[in-house]
Amino acid sequence: MRCSLFAEDGALVSSSVRRLASATPAPDWHEQDAGAIWDALLEALAELGSSYDLARVVAVGLTNQRSTCLLWDRAGGDPLGPAIFWSDRRSEPFIAALRESGHELLVQVTTGVALHSFYSAPKLRWMLDNLRGAGGLLAVGQLAGGTLDSWLLWKLTGGHNHATDYSNAQRTMLLNMNTLAWDSELTRLFSVPHEILADLGGAARDWGTTNIAAVPQLRAPIGAVAGDQTAALLGHGVVAPGDAMCSYGASIAPLMFRGAQPAIQCPACQLPDCQQPARGLGRGAGGAGRPRATG
Repeated sequence: MRCSLFAEDGALVSSSVRRLASATPAPDWHEQDAGAIWDALLEALAELGSSYDLARVVAVGLTNQRSTCLLWDRAGGDPLGPAIFWSDRRSEPFIAALRESGHELLVQVTTGVALHSFYSAPKLRWMLDNLRGAGGLLAVGQLAGGTLDSWLLWKLTGGHNHATDYSNAQRTMLLNMNTLAWDSELTRLFSVPHEILADLGGAARDWGTTNIAAVPQLRAPIGAVAGDQTAALLGHGVVAPGDAMCSYGASIAPLMFRGAQPAIQCPACQLPDCQQPARGLGRGAGGAGRPRATG
């Protein structure tokens, strides 16, 4: 978890970092304590606030690893369980069954991504089936779910906004990349109720105002939300069709900016002066950055 302050010219002023632990309670399971993620964010903000006046912050942006997701209670924002990490593969048997029943092409054509357990839809399905209290909250309209950014946005705005941007939504395997809306056929396929999902929007827009009880001096508009690769694309100034960048970390992720051209793609963003969403062409390779034994 990293919180950074930037000057108006984009120069880095200061950063505060907190390491987050993860758990692997079973083979191919990978999860994180959602409450610990929020606590780490508050600690990082408090550290920055000890040296800088957060009341002077004029805008906030949010970026995150895509596909990591969770369920929470709308009443107080409390998670029903851990955040299931993007690399978790506990839903692989469910995905294999969908492949065998011939749904692979539908998913790829509709969403632009291959049918895979890395994405959020099967993780949300698993949580709906296995987390205590999910069914009861769903029945009374109090259940919310989505990618990590949507929960953090909920918490940052004091429970006022349940929303996500297109770049995060596309990694759920539920977004129709042509209509830029949740696809009813896919929500039925994965049995993820539409009513628990976030509102959708382009990356650069009004996402609400921070309202954090533990950091009351920080009252600023949230002006951008984007998945990590999309944020890196824009941060490096890759905004001309055909330009590309590659990031390295938990995976290798090359991404090309395509403007509004259709392709097997991800909706990258919607900039304020654009009439149509800009799109990117991307491909990832897992395993980058992981240490390998030598001998």
